[in-house]
Amino acid sequence: MSVQVPITIVHGDVITVEKDPITTHEIKTHDGKTIQLTDEEIKTIATQYMINQALLKTPIPPTTPRKRTIPPEAKCIVCGRSNVSLDSVPRNYIKHHKHVEIPANESHVICCFACAH
Repeated sequence: MSVQVPITIVHGDVITVEKDPITTHEIKTHDGKTIQLTDEEIKTIATQYMINQALLKTPIPPTTPRKRTIPPEAKCIVCGRSNVSLDSVPRNYIKHHKHVEIPANESHVICCFACAH
């Protein structure tokens, strides 16, 4: 169904154009209010929602490199304690301990904070 809508007056004659009437829908918001939205407004909101949902699903790469996780059964390579704060440190970080043998293929070792300093 279309409606004749006047768009301008030229030399005393009204020029009309056929246009579909604007349909509005009553929509309840999350806070209980009722608002009137046209089909175009609903389409715009739906498009924005779909874009936002796609952005939420896109994984964001970490900005800093992740640390290696330390297994719960790990022990300090220097003192052998396991119930202390442990960290994965570079092998040259504990070079002041002469009696510790570090495997040649390891770039990092697990050490407690007391032995690392």
